[in-house]
Parts: sequence; structure tokens; C-alpha cells
Amino acid sequence: MDNKIDNIDICVVTCNRLPYLQNCIWSILASTKINYKLFVLSDNSTDGTNEWLLDMKSHDKIDEVIINNKNIGSANSLNKIIGFSTSDWFVRTDDDIYFHRGWDVACINIINEFNDCGIISFYDSIINDKGGITPINDHVYHRMATGMGACMIKRELFDIIGGFKLPDNILMGLFGFVFCKAATRVNVIRKKQYITIPEYGVQMDKNLKLQQNYLFTEYVKMRRRERTKHKAFRNQ
Repeated sequence: MDNKIDNIDICVVTCNRLPYLQNCIWSILASTKINYKLFVLSDNSTDGTNEWLLDMKSHDKIDEVIINNKNIGSANSLNKIIGFSTSDWFVRTDDDIYFHRGWDVACINIINEFNDCGIISFYDSIINDKGGITPINDHVYHRMATGMGACMIKRELFDIIGGFKLPDNILMGLFGFVFCKAATRVNVIRKKQYITIPEYGVQMDKNLKLQQNYLFTEYVKMRRRERTKHKAFRNQ
């Protein structure tokens, strides 16, 4: 298959959520088949996250680890880590998202089919009635909650918008709303599309289990793949 892109950068920001982060990272390592670089930023974590990340980097499981010496918030941290990325498309994901097999190929297929696509969300919270192509508009902005938990973004769009910004008087979160709202006003890239392909990235609950029971079989398969990679990693 001839792809328009042959590599991506995956950017993760975390803060004092080591159990979630570990599951997220191992799911990425176990599920991603195309060439990629993995960047993780710890926003002044104090729960052992920094030490774990540096250990993973020393074993070449993570390409770049950035550690903030003070907490600067999610949007600022994302802009900082994305600054290390050089690929035409990058993935931004929350640290509590579990990646399923095939997410990367599914995103690339969308890019190949829709030249005007700028954002691809593969996060479960944006499931709509029929799935498929969803243009960026007010309906998406309000109902879909942007699906920024796990998505692939075209760097050109990110640069034009100027990165992630927070709404006025908001200290954390909600930057996805601002970003997607700004994307509705971008006319440099023709007919920007927001594509939803749900069920490839699923949020973990407080017990580190997937929130949808019907995905349990896939979860078990992925955990087996993780354990195999983790065992090989520990035997190095």
C-alpha cells in the first residue's frame, strides 16, 4: 500500500498518573505498526513518572522525554512537546487512552482517501449515530466535544491555528474546543474535514479497565501483546 505518509510522531502529556500512562504507552508500543517516534512530557510529576519514563527511554522504548520543573498546564505542555515533532502529521493523546490494533493504518487510510482532511479522531467519546466523515461545524463543536482525547492532526493546520489555547478564565482542559472552533475559520487549507473513526482509542476508567464492555475481547488480546513485549523488555 502506497501511503502519503510513512511516519508519524506520537505526543503524550502526563502529570502524576503513572498507572494510566504505563498502560497507554504499552498499548502504543504493542499496537503501532508504521514508523513512529514517541514523545512524552511529564508536567512536573512527583509520583515516579519521571523515573519510569527515563528508564523506558534508556531502553529505546521512548524517543524523547521532556520533564517540566514546574507545572505549566495541559495546553502549554502540548505545545511544548509538539515543538519536538517534525512529521507532517502527529498524534496527540491523553495519558488514559488505550490504543487498539489498527488505529495507525485506519488513520493513514483516511488521509489517503480524503485530501482535505486535517483532523482524524479515533477516540470513543466522539462516536456519532452512523460514524464516518463529519465536517467541522457547530454541530461537531458542541456535540462531539472535539474528540481530542486521541487524534491525528495535520501539522500545517496546527501551525496555521497557532497551537492549542485555553478559553478565557480557564486554567486547564477544554483546549480542544478552542482548537476545533479555530479550525472552522481556517480557509488556507481547502474544505478542512474532521473525520471520526471511533473505537481505536478507548478511555480507561479508575480501575484501568476500558469503559466499554463490548471491547473486552480486544482488550484481552492487546494485553497479551503488551505482556509479550514487556517480558522481552525486562529480559534485555
